[in-house]
Amino acid sequence: MEVMPHPMAVALQVIPFLVTCFGLWKLIFKPMLDYLDERDRHIAGSRAEAEELVARVEERTAEYREKLTKAKGQIAELRAKRRSEAMVAYEAKVHAARAAAEVQISGALVEIEKARVSASGELEATAHGLAGDIAGRVLGRSVAAG
Repeated sequence: MEVMPHPMAVALQVIPFLVTCFGLWKLIFKPMLDYLDERDRHIAGSRAEAEELVARVEERTAEYREKLTKAKGQIAELRAKRRSEAMVAYEAKVHAARAAAEVQISGALVEIEKARVSASGELEATAHGLAGDIAGRVLGRSVAAG
């Protein structure tokens, strides 16, 4: 019994195997590997493009945040300026209103004093007249006020 196969039988079996391997390489493996390599290149390119886009977006976001911060500062300054202008106008109006009120109060006090003096004079005259009438009735004669 022979343990070693016949070399011609081995050669006849190896040739179809090698032809099949070569055919598979040319028809399936090579195109599939080319396709996978191309896909990897596209994925790498897309990743690089995505990273570039992310970097640009972050840069723009930083710019917009900086502009927003500046705008908020300007708004705060403008608000403070307007508030101080409004306070100045308010103080001026309050001062003018107080001055006008004091003028009115002074005028009213002068009129009240005039009315008091006039009323006091009238009351005094009326009181003298009544006193004379009462004294005349009590004494039974006319009393001259003097």
